[in-house]
Amino acid sequence: MYMSATSQHASMAVTFRADGAYPPFMYTGSPAMAHAVGNFDGATVRLEVSPDGAHWSPIDEATYTENGATPMFMPATTMRWVCYGAGPGTLVNAVVY
Repeated sequence: MYMSATSQHASMAVTFRADGAYPPFMYTGSPAMAHAVGNFDGATVRLEVSPDGAHWSPIDEATYTENGATPMFMPATTMRWVCYGAGPGTLVNAVVY
């Protein structure tokens, strides 16, 4: 599985080429944007939240099977990006900023 990540301030940018989940990051709260773009090739990329870092719930509005963006207004919480159903041509960049 190939994944890469960059984190700075309240943002988290990731690249998916296969199924997997990135390590959790702390979302500091306030208005933000979730954005996913690329070649999905059957993949679903979604943002998940957790109150404890162990139990995860999807953010339905930030679940993508094609290019998209979602404004978010949430309190501080733990988040992670996940990908499933990736095909051989999957190359998706996702970011929260």
